[in-house]
Amino acid sequence: RGEPLDARADVWAVGVMLWEALTGEPLFDRDTDFLTYQAITEAAIPPVAARVPAASYPAAADRVIARALSRDRDQRPRDLREVHEVLSRHTDVRAPAFGAAVVRTGIEPGAAAPSITIAPAHGRARRSRIGRIR
Repeated sequence: RGEPLDARADVWAVGVMLWEALTGEPLFDRDTDFLTYQAITEAAIPPVAARVPAASYPAAADRVIARALSRDRDQRPRDLREVHEVLSRHTDVRAPAFGAAVVRTGIEPGAAAPSITIAPAHGRARRSRIGRIR
């Protein structure tokens, strides 16, 4: 589109990662590069609830992910702090320490909700269930 990049581009990218972590599916996986580009720029983006039972995660998470994935950047959260605030208010997700990395995501057999395993910069890895409502 030729618009200057700002923090909302990162918000969109995190929205894609959250959508994929919750659903266990790639959001824009297509057979060719052209079809992938077309999906990114034009295809309808299904809500997480279309792929995962809504009872397994908070509706607020679905709403903030949908906003993050908006093609109109003015409709996206202003920055990742806003995404974090919503997720931390409605789930047990906490921001990892500086230098931490997400090392594994997915739905474990028998789990009530998808999980993310975070490896902190120092110490033991911890697991966070995205869908656990506080």
